[in-house]
Amino acid sequence: MYIRARYGLVAGLGPAVKAGVLPPTGLSQPALSLPDVIGVNFRNGDDGDTPHQDNCCAICADIRLGVRQNGTASNGMEMIFTLSGHRRGIEYDITRTVRASILQRAAGVWTRLLRLPMGTPDDREDRDECLEPWHNRIFVVDAPGVRDPAGPLGRLALPAAHIPGIAATATHLVLRHSFAEWVIARSITDGIPWTPLRLPPRKDGTRPRHIYWHSIEWVMRDQAGNWDMDLGRSRIRLGSLSAAIIDSPPS
Repeated sequence: MYIRARYGLVAGLGPAVKAGVLPPTGLSQPALSLPDVIGVNFRNGDDGDTPHQDNCCAICADIRLGVRQNGTASNGMEMIFTLSGHRRGIEYDITRTVRASILQRAAGVWTRLLRLPMGTPDDREDRDECLEPWHNRIFVVDAPGVRDPAGPLGRLALPAAHIPGIAATATHLVLRHSFAEWVIARSITDGIPWTPLRLPPRKDGTRPRHIYWHSIEWVMRDQAGNWDMDLGRSRIRLGSLSAAIIDSPPS
């Protein structure tokens, strides 16, 4: 992977665990642990539509937060993870899985075009991540939505006369995504392989395994026949979507 650090583009290590260096052993040497995540800030445009100024991700200059981000059929978010116990030599990655569906409405009938089961990997690259801790924080952004290789960040620019792969008779297109996100870390020097970090506790003291969030991108034809976002039925926020919601036709 490549991490765009504040001093330029530097080569990073791939996700596969390479051969580590075993730490020296001794009765007087305590076992070293990995940091904890002590804070998670989910941003969806309510406090500004640009990523945090300390976020060094490669696409941060182009993405916007909230519904219909950057004039496209997508929603933008940023997540900021605050770490406790970081030390030199620890590497981080932010990973994600998704459960999703795409449904279109044509001639008054809803048809499912795609379904991704829970746990589908959704972490193909690291351009959306800033993994070098800065003030003990690391960052990630995402913009789920209608894909178009020719559009900004590969998303469909709006308004659009047509959507590739969608029937000419279609009037609505609804994308539902439910994500699970978490942080992993390793220390080659200390012989610690990639390991999920502990997340902040819930109110009852238990700790979640993931941070859950979801996005709904509802695109429909306007009176002129162009595709645009239905702002009232599109959203991006914390929390998961159940399989029943993912699978059912929109009402």
